[in-house]
Amino acid sequence: MLKVDVIIISFEVVYAKKTKGGGAEIMRRAEMLIENGFNVKILSFGKPSEQTTRPDIETVIRREISLLDVLRLRPMPIASRPFGAIKKYVKNDTGAIFLIEGFQSSSILVDSDLLENSQVFLRVHNWESKYHLQMSLGARGIRKLYHYLTYLQYTKYENILINSVKSLYHISSLEQNLMRLEYPSAKHELFSPISKPIPCTNKKGKFQRIIIFGDMTVPGNSAGLQWFIDNVWEKIHHQFDHLTLDIYGIGSERFAGFGINGYGYVNDISEKLSEKSSLLIMPVMYGGGVKIKAIDVISSGIPCIYSKKALEGIDERICSELPKFNTDNPVECVREVRKAIEFTDEMYRIAEKSSIVSEKYHSGAEFLNAMIRAGDKSNDSNINSGI
Repeated sequence: MLKVDVIIISFEVVYAKKTKGGGAEIMRRAEMLIENGFNVKILSFGKPSEQTTRPDIETVIRREISLLDVLRLRPMPIASRPFGAIKKYVKNDTGAIFLIEGFQSSSILVDSDLLENSQVFLRVHNWESKYHLQMSLGARGIRKLYHYLTYLQYTKYENILINSVKSLYHISSLEQNLMRLEYPSAKHELFSPISKPIPCTNKKGKFQRIIIFGDMTVPGNSAGLQWFIDNVWEKIHHQFDHLTLDIYGIGSERFAGFGINGYGYVNDISEKLSEKSSLLIMPVMYGGGVKIKAIDVISSGIPCIYSKKALEGIDERICSELPKFNTDNPVECVREVRKAIEFTDEMYRIAEKSSIVSEKYHSGAEFLNAMIRAGDKSNDSNINSGI
């Protein structure tokens, strides 16, 4: 069998000591490809302090701001990951398949023709211009100005980028449909993220606590958590005083209060979920793309109540029955939490049913099938020869 090279260009370190949602999901694809006979190499952009735990397959390229890109008025996430920093690592290899992860990593497509004869999958993690516009609407002061200027810069850059590629590969069905309307000349394919069920040995039974987890340095997570504490938690704890609110993730140790415990970063959330029967809340307030932790929790069959933003981009067939709320409606959230606590068995039934449906759309096998289907549409595809 021919070993096909797959080169992944990632906007962040994939095999980092503390993995984030985007990097963790890219890692799953890399491992799936390796398991199926592909020869995978990763070129990732990282901060000077960041290192990889897999130097055998991942090369970390130091992020550096390109003055030329600044003068071109490119958004800072692009200017700090310039083509000049990566070009010496990439050869004009027409036999390789390139996975470009995120618009942030895409300058190689705009600033060179190095990959012109290669098979390229540009994977859209977020529609960045729309993400920064949304962030500007919720921010204040200098952050509001930063996000709005970045929105304008990304709008210009995306027009150039998308006109230079044949196809876009989306992780979100919602963004796929919206971008198809704005960029009808490009082909828009769905490359759904791979879920990784969270092992949990003590799921069943009366809920003993509420858990919120995630990287609290991410504004959409921290703002949603603060909203839940300010608008929902007191009402829930007053009625169900046996419950605690336990928070895990980078930056969570700064949250505290009556019945509230912030534990900081944990390497394995499954250990915490297995300690007691827990009800998860995912009050994501804003952000773009599919939330990886949402599809992981869904695929695990763990009872969880989601903000509608947390479920954004996930197929309706998966999340139609899942309890959900708007973060501008605390009464709705309180109602859903009370209902979950009072009708525990129904929560487990819905969670289990949704996990079964999720497997169809977010498995590793489905990712490979999507690559094969996309490759079959290309006359020079090398995908099948690697399987």
